[in-house]
Amino acid sequence: METKYCSKQRIGLTGNGCFHGIMGRQRSVHHEAIETVITVREKWGYPLPNGSWTGLVGMLGRADAELAISNLFVSSLEGRDEYQGYTNFFDTDYSCFLIRTEPPMPRWQSPGLPYTLSTWLAILGSLLAIGIILNLVALAATEGPDEGKETVNLKWFPAAMLFTISLHLQEPYSALPRRQATRIMVAFMLMYTFILAKSYSCNLTAFLTVARQPTGIDTIKELFESSLPLFENTNYVKASLVQSPNVYLRGLVERHTLVTDLREIMKLVRKGKGVAVVNRSTKEFNINTQLHHSEGAHETRMMKECFSAYTVAVGIRSHSPLKYLFDKAISKIFESGLVTYWKLDSYTQFKKDKKRKLGSQKYNEG
Repeated sequence: METKYCSKQRIGLTGNGCFHGIMGRQRSVHHEAIETVITVREKWGYPLPNGSWTGLVGMLGRADAELAISNLFVSSLEGRDEYQGYTNFFDTDYSCFLIRTEPPMPRWQSPGLPYTLSTWLAILGSLLAIGIILNLVALAATEGPDEGKETVNLKWFPAAMLFTISLHLQEPYSALPRRQATRIMVAFMLMYTFILAKSYSCNLTAFLTVARQPTGIDTIKELFESSLPLFENTNYVKASLVQSPNVYLRGLVERHTLVTDLREIMKLVRKGKGVAVVNRSTKEFNINTQLHHSEGAHETRMMKECFSAYTVAVGIRSHSPLKYLFDKAISKIFESGLVTYWKLDSYTQFKKDKKRKLGSQKYNEG
């Protein structure tokens, strides 16, 4: 028996080794000769005006292939389930937004990092309030032999503020309070400024030791409010966003931009000109197979809030007699943990291939 299966080249061959492991398992169990038909441009496929489909869905619907091996999500979007079926799932994946990694904050901003803006505003407000209270306490002090000196130094508001600022900065001041009430007030101020100064100095040391990343966009609501365009090389996610109950996800449809070249999308994302729709497994693959930081995997990051989770399965012709055999084999593979093993093994093999090609290129150039 000769069985054809189609594979999405970019993900099936380089993105997830578990696909080839599954097919290898089928060869050994069922002794089937398998012919590979690779689709590159059309990938999963999309509906045409005449009602037919391109890509993997079209090949299964036209009976040009028995199986479809790729990072194939189990979905009925746009009626694709009428042209193909699915085996039992063997993995899960998430559709997320890829955004540029914000550069570290410059070191000259470090003195302001220990506290947030609201904390700094509270400190400035308390500084002004303490200066006013100290001035009022000095004005309310009873008369005594040193009343004249205290009137000059603390009963004058600018002098009281200068005294308060000197305590916060831990700098000496030429005059001291003379009355009992002002001395008690200053004693409490000394305790307050000592705790504040120690807290600031300790936090400043920590921030000078580790570079701090600025807070970026992490939620769908923040992405909607940012007005950044949304790049995708197919319209698959766009159709999902249209049907989403989330108002912010539906709002992103207007900013959806189709860019067929994935490399161009990555360039735009690295420049901060928009966000891209990618699968979490794709980002994991790029990170685990990176040889040098110049490849740019560290220049982008996934937003913390993803918008959809999917199960991954093998595509199969509707009502295919092979479904039972594949369901049984895939369930055993999934339960044994081989999917994770093959995925990690594919990272290692792909990285070795990259090193080998890089070495051969340097040898030829030399």
